[in-house]
Amino acid sequence: TVVVVNAGSPITMPWLHDVHAVLMAWFPGQEMGNALVDLLSGDAEPQGRLPVSFPFRMEDTPASEHHPWRNAVANYLEGRLVGHQWYSTVGREPLFPFGFGLGYSCADIADVSAADAFTIECTVSNIGDRDAVEVVQVYAHLMDRDDVPRDEPVQRLVGFTKVHAPAGSSQGITVALDPDAYRRWDLDAHAWVAPSARYELRVGRSSLDIVARVEV
Repeated sequence: TVVVVNAGSPITMPWLHDVHAVLMAWFPGQEMGNALVDLLSGDAEPQGRLPVSFPFRMEDTPASEHHPWRNAVANYLEGRLVGHQWYSTVGREPLFPFGFGLGYSCADIADVSAADAFTIECTVSNIGDRDAVEVVQVYAHLMDRDDVPRDEPVQRLVGFTKVHAPAGSSQGITVALDPDAYRRWDLDAHAWVAPSARYELRVGRSSLDIVARVEV
């Protein structure tokens, strides 16, 4: 059994281990049927990666403690800890992490290095027998955690690159980080600042599947 989820937001899947596969289709429009046939028959490679985290339970989501509102008041007490930043910082494991996605082949990410604070270099090798698509993702972790605000994320997505990897291929990849990757809003200065600090750049396939860490 393959379950196709036609929804616009994360859902819980208490039935997950009773089925063989799940395809998250989102809202693909009038060509959904033709696209599904191509994907399920293997004529096309699933290329998507989750832009959100999927929880085991709705109670695991960052807003569950504060919503729905009480007495007509909604408090956004999670601060900056929304999405994958919440799960990573509080140590709560999601059902499917931000950035997760599978295809019909498998690519290996290796030889990770930082050319500078805004450039990650690595090698992507297709170790399967079909053409593949991999998305190399980079997350920034502030190493000095002394005196950081309560809602300072443990890690943030700062760069990614989609790689088309033919079967048997191996290629060098460069991931350019967001120019604002290290900027933070200073409440006292009322301005964006980029303080000098040590960061650990975590490179992998999702917010949880990290294959290498480099310091900048």
